[in-house]
Amino acid sequence: MQVAIDRLATILDGMAGTRVVVIGDLVLDEHRLGVVARLSREAPLPVIEQRELRHLPGGAGNLAANLCALGARVTVMGIVGADRRGRRLVDLIAGSGADTGEIIVAPGRVTPAKLRIWASGDRQFNYQQVARIDTTSPVPVPEDLAAELAGRLRGGAASADALIFSDYEGGVVDPAVLEAGARAGERPVLRIADSHGGFERFAGFDALTPNQPEAEAYLGRRFKSLDEARAGAREMRARLSCRQVLLTMGAQGLILADEANPSRHFPAVAGTGITDPSGAGDSVAAVFAAAQAAGADSAEAAVLANLAGAAAVRQIGVAAVSAEQILAVAAAEQSGA
Repeated sequence: MQVAIDRLATILDGMAGTRVVVIGDLVLDEHRLGVVARLSREAPLPVIEQRELRHLPGGAGNLAANLCALGARVTVMGIVGADRRGRRLVDLIAGSGADTGEIIVAPGRVTPAKLRIWASGDRQFNYQQVARIDTTSPVPVPEDLAAELAGRLRGGAASADALIFSDYEGGVVDPAVLEAGARAGERPVLRIADSHGGFERFAGFDALTPNQPEAEAYLGRRFKSLDEARAGAREMRARLSCRQVLLTMGAQGLILADEANPSRHFPAVAGTGITDPSGAGDSVAAVFAAAQAAGADSAEAAVLANLAGAAAVRQIGVAAVSAEQILAVAAAEQSGA
């Protein structure tokens, strides 16, 4: 499906000012980039001399940053520790333009982090990821913090156009929080779950945005062909009574399952040079939600989400994708460049 550039631009313009609440697991993404200088004398491994250090908002923070880059008015809800990483993460999210006043700072908790190591050769300019180290909180989210977060969600959701639950299985999206989101008020609110598992919790939502391995795990089988993936998206939507399932499939693009599009396939954007796929799913979910909040139909939203994912993977680290970048990818695709 191809949508005219003017129509895409109109939808992107309409995203500005949409009110979105993002609630979920907040993660600090750290990227260390360096050059392989020599072999270590201690072990048969390369020594990487660091040339650059980047900190970026990850998890729900990246989804929020993507929405802010599109002009949406975003409120972020989640939990960070009262530690250096937590302070840095809140500052990064605020710097993207989001309201961080509803983020709970919890003493004694560890702020989740993902450290990625990138390396290149002294005569090579393309970085490759060679290692990743995750730091997670060793204890579950206590009931009192979950209840406080649920209360904040009840207060903020009533004026929102969309609620996006960004679930990295860190414990923030618990039953109390989900119940608060279900009672958003009298206004119709688009509810979307960008989750890595536990999809039964989101039954009845407007949309789910799983990737292929997550959908396969939920359904208990591998998709060995595009037709099987189409069937899987349809079955997932039926089982969970959701209006839409947007199944992301990496190099194979997207599949949209809804009433108007039982299993429509959107091929990946041609010519995409993949630098880093991390965080691309956040870009896809953000654009898919914001486009519909701005009045796009589901197919148009899927086209824009596909373009956003293509723009995101061309950058190192989780990346906030702008309207200009999305339109540039669309123009290149439609011109055959």
